[in-house]
Amino acid sequence: MTRARWTILIVPALLYFLSYFHRVAPVVAAGDLMATFTVSAAALGTLSAIYPYCFAIMALPGGSLTDFLGPGRTLTLGGLSMSAGRCSSAWPRASGWPSRAASSSGSAPP
Repeated sequence: MTRARWTILIVPALLYFLSYFHRVAPVVAAGDLMATFTVSAAALGTLSAIYPYCFAIMALPGGSLTDFLGPGRTLTLGGLSMSAGRCSSAWPRASGWPSRAASSSGSAPP
């Protein structure tokens, strides 16, 4: 196989692995998440159960973007947005930016 074919195979596979890691990570850190955010196991389970619904809802715009932009650009935009979301959630609370962004989107109390 040529180098381009390997790239076409490996890049989406790595993005899928990263997506899988995002889905499994809350399970590994469940105890810490429950202690940090003072939520019950049932509430944490509900939040984890939302993942498949988000994927199902985003399948339609993702397919339309793939038709419009092409698979390369769609994978690039998806990977960058997934990475930006993960990096913003990893910033310390002292910066305040993630909590302000969540507040402005209506997903967290002010």
